[in-house]
Order: sequence, then structure tokens, then C-alpha cells
Amino acid sequence: MKALVYTAPRRVEIREMDQPRPGPGEALIRVQTAGICGSDMSGFLGHSTRRRPPLILGHEVAGRVEAIEGPGFQPGERVCINPLFACLRCENCLAGRQNLCRQWRLLGMDNVQGAFAEWVLAPIASLVSIPEDLPEELAAMPEPLANGVHLLSMASPRPFGVMAIFGAGTQGTLILCLAKALGYREIYVVDINGDRLAIAAKLGARWMLFPRSIRRLAVEGWMWQSMRSGLEKLARMRLKCAGQAGRCCSWGWLRIGRLWILFL
Repeated sequence: MKALVYTAPRRVEIREMDQPRPGPGEALIRVQTAGICGSDMSGFLGHSTRRRPPLILGHEVAGRVEAIEGPGFQPGERVCINPLFACLRCENCLAGRQNLCRQWRLLGMDNVQGAFAEWVLAPIASLVSIPEDLPEELAAMPEPLANGVHLLSMASPRPFGVMAIFGAGTQGTLILCLAKALGYREIYVVDINGDRLAIAAKLGARWMLFPRSIRRLAVEGWMWQSMRSGLEKLARMRLKCAGQAGRCCSWGWLRIGRLWILFL
């Protein structure tokens, strides 16, 4: 099969590789759509200690079951993949918190080959059926969208309230869409990129702001901060903008030395 292989920082190559074969409890998926996550870019740039070459990156993926060793799905069925592979045996998994599995593995990281290839292996338990009429360009979106669903469910949001989102990248934009679906009546979006703010306007944000235009934005609701850089400056800004009844929630990556922390 053909695969896009990360071979060195800032370098990838298309290589011919053996087609993987599913073992017990696994399925072979013919890849139809694969998204590029910010963490894939971090790995490509050589910033991730857990993505070491040679490695096939990619974990936002949808396709069709090609072969399967176990029950649950049929060859030809259309699926997307939950890329966080849980052991399903530890105390967290048994309590329904598979995202906190003590032995989790991630597609396209460490020694797990990812989805930038013609075929990819995945545990049957990680497959999710998707409808036939879902456009291909949207089929790989459930995984990035699930981040916002999870965060909003953990944060106990106030539907029909007010929200300000700092950072209108992929995750900030998805949170905007979710907030609209939940019924937030006023959503402010702050970013330094005018094109991103224009997209936020099309998606229903009421106010689009550049950071330099902010004096005091009192929001009696939620302040979402979605970013990968400028952490301290943005943190101070959002705290100043929150009113007395405001709540702040941060989502992004923080690097301390060689350690990367995903935080909420």
C-alpha cells in the first residue's frame, strides 16, 4: 500500500509498505478521508517526543471496513475511528472513562501507525458507524468535534447564555457551532486573524473582535480560551473580560520543558 511516512522533522515521503492484516478483535479500514490535526503538524515539525520517525501520522479518519476479525461490523460498512484505543480492562475503562485508560494508545503516535495511508488497522471497539449520505469532507470531523462536545459536557454550560471564545481556529470554531446548537444567544469571538473572524460571522457569532479592540468585555456566562500559544497574555485578557458572574474555561496545549500537557 502507499503511505505518507514521517521520516524526519519537516520531511515526509510516500512509501510502498505492506498492507496490514487484522488480528483478533481488529478491523482493516480502507481510508477514504483523513484530516490533519494540529498535533500532526506538531509531530511533522519535530516538536512531539511521542511521534518519532519513521511513523505514519494521522488520527482523524473515516473509511470502509475492508476485513474484520470479530463481530460488530460488516465488510463495506462505512465507519469513523475513535483514535484513542483503550484497554477496556482497567478500572477507568470499566467505569466508562475510557479516555482515562491507564494503557491508552493513540493512532499515529508511538508505535501505532496512523491513517495517512490507503489502509489502517483499528480495534473493532473503536469503530463508529456513520451514515452513507454524510459527505466525505465531513466524515473525518467527528473526532475533532468530539473534543468540544466533551469539554462542554464537563463544564456544565448554561444554554441560552452568553459566551466569549478566544481563538477562532478549528476547535474554537467547532465550539462556536456547538454553542449555537445549544442555544447560546450571544457569542463573542476574539482572534487576530480577520479571515477567521469572517468565518465566525458566517457561522453565527454576534460579535467579532480583535484583541487590541478589547477594553472590558463583561460576559455573564462562559469565557472559552482555545489556543496553542500566547497562553499568559490570553489568560490575563480573558480574566479581565469576565464579569462577576463569568466563568473561564481553557482548552489547549501547555509545554513545560519537554512535557506537553493537554489541559481544560
